[in-house]
Parts: sequence; C-alpha cells; structure tokens
Amino acid sequence: MRRGHPAGSFLVAGGLVVWPESPRPGALTEMRAAYTATGRAVPAPPAFRALRGVSGLATDGRAVAYPNADYTSLWWSSSLQTAPRRVFATGNPASHIDNSVQVAGRWVVFGVPPALYLADVVKGSYVKLSAGGYGRLGARTLVIVEASDSKAIHPVAAVVYRPLASLPTMPACG
Repeated sequence: MRRGHPAGSFLVAGGLVVWPESPRPGALTEMRAAYTATGRAVPAPPAFRALRGVSGLATDGRAVAYPNADYTSLWWSSSLQTAPRRVFATGNPASHIDNSVQVAGRWVVFGVPPALYLADVVKGSYVKLSAGGYGRLGARTLVIVEASDSKAIHPVAAVVYRPLASLPTMPACG
C-alpha cells in the first residue's frame, strides 16, 4: 500500500506500471514501479530513476520522452534501460515545452507554443509542423490537428495523417 501522493500511471514493457509520486506534501515527485500481475514494488527502470518533478512524461512502452521540470528542455531515451539525454532546448527561459509530448521510438512530437514540432532524435533533427495545434504519434503514424481559426466548442480544424515511413528526410540540427 502506498502512502505518498501519486500522479497518473502508465504501463511499460516487462509487465510494469510506473507512476510519479511525491513522498510528502511539497516534495518533488519520484518515479515508482510495480509488477502489474502481483503489485509488488520494484525499482523503477533506469530511464526513470533520476527523474524528479517531471509531469509531462510520455512513453510508447519502451522509448521515453519528457520536458524537464522547468519545461525548457526535452529529454529522450530509446530504452527503459538507458538514461535519458537532452535532445532539444528552448534556449529561452520565457519559452516552454508544453506537456503534450508524444513518443514512438525515435520520433517525438512536442509543442513550444504556439508551434508544433516533430523530431527524429536518432538523427538529431527536427522540423516545425504547424503554427499551433497538437500531434499524436503511433508506432507507424503521425496525426496532426492544426489549430482552428476561432474558438468554438466543436471547431473545424485541418487534420493531417501521415505514415511515419512516408516522412521526408529532415535536415540535421546545427
């Protein structure tokens, strides 16, 4: 039985559930893990062990991506067994990476409002997708919902669907 202050959980490879949990009021969150079949607590996989105060984490069950605690850089790991590395920084404390990060292996979609970006973190490249909206990644597909022109309960917005295999080569970051 946990007595801390847990946040939203997610499933990862190996039959584990992982979640951020603050051990006491006001303390930064730490990552916890347990086996889904037994509920037995285990150490968090290496990709999560050093994380403190992170709340926008995304995983496809194997790869992990998230903005750091102050939302100024994006971190990624290809595996639960590998410590994450920084793959993008805003370069401006007034700019922030929003918590809509999506990951599918080497691909990461993230927002630096108002723009939406797609990164190929293995090749070290990224491209601006739109001037707003949000993206969703699957194992083989990218969906972009562009921002609508006006506020409405059910706005009409352009939706772009692309297989990841059909994406053009992105220029490397300099």
